[in-house]
Amino acid sequence: MRPAILALCAACAADPAPADTDTVDVLTRLDAPGPFRAGYRVGELRHDDGVDGATRTLRRVLWYPTDDQDGPDAAYLFDARPAPGVLRDATPAPGPHGLVVFSHGAQSYAETSGALMAHLATHGWIVAAVDHLPDVTYRFDGRSNPIYLDRPRDITALLDALLDGSEPGLEVDPARIAGIGHSFGGYTMLVVAGAVWDMDTWAPACTGGASDTFCQDWDPAREAAFRAGAADPRLRTVILMNAGDHRLFGPPGLATVDRAALQITGALDSSVPNDPVGDALWRDLPDGVRVDMAHGDHVSLTDFAGDIVLPGTSPDALEPARAGRIGRVLLTGWLAARIDDDEDAAAVFDADPFDDDLTVSRR
Repeated sequence: MRPAILALCAACAADPAPADTDTVDVLTRLDAPGPFRAGYRVGELRHDDGVDGATRTLRRVLWYPTDDQDGPDAAYLFDARPAPGVLRDATPAPGPHGLVVFSHGAQSYAETSGALMAHLATHGWIVAAVDHLPDVTYRFDGRSNPIYLDRPRDITALLDALLDGSEPGLEVDPARIAGIGHSFGGYTMLVVAGAVWDMDTWAPACTGGASDTFCQDWDPAREAAFRAGAADPRLRTVILMNAGDHRLFGPPGLATVDRAALQITGALDSSVPNDPVGDALWRDLPDGVRVDMAHGDHVSLTDFAGDIVLPGTSPDALEPARAGRIGRVLLTGWLAARIDDDEDAAAVFDADPFDDDLTVSRR
């Protein structure tokens, strides 16, 4: 590992240590807010679901770089969760800027990892997310087959909407696009990155009336849509945080993921596989890096870290401040390394990790 990174190992493992003011330290740079403030706005995304002919109307949120220094604070989820320091409806900074599309987990909402997304905005990224109806906190009707295709198609529609130039003041660099997904959102990003469903297994099972949620509302049109796939070549890389539902792909289906992935897991997350030996996702992905948080649970990289008890959470999980620091460095570093060819940021993912709670594995 490079000396500059070694210098802050202790800082990221515990309380920050004083940095050498004469040294431009990559960890400090990635962890600290970038040169912008984070703006935030709420809008709407409408698109045809492509299977049933229905129009999906989704709540859409954006974080983006702004040069504004003051203004009203944002609040997430219909103003239920304050976001101090994130400026609602701020003026976008001149672009173009890279674009990140974020997909939330099951029964969650667009701003689940709002603190991390706002951090990316300060580093010059536009971040876009939607509420994947009806798989949301405020309107969950149970999971059935349509959501498995609706989610990745929501992401493609979101890309279309941000790249058509119609969003006031936001100019996207089409060569700098990435995806991030948490939990079921990790599944979503795998599909967009090229994973294909194991239809030789699932089509006969679902036609035969299997009780799996993937088989609910099964019909020939839906089978044909799954066989057609839902990959989007515009994403250069994906970040998978506590990704779930990769059981639907099988080894051949994951082998078709044709871009590098950062897989972040938590050893205390009992809701998705996290053992490097038994983790089929890590075993079958062709290219990428795996970072395991020894004291990470299912929500460590969300705004609910330390604040909620759900399947996959643990009372022994990392304190939120430390988990947030790890998340900021990993996400900002991966985007800088993979999208912008930042060699210093790439060194964050050396086998000798910057925090003693982490284990790093590489392809």
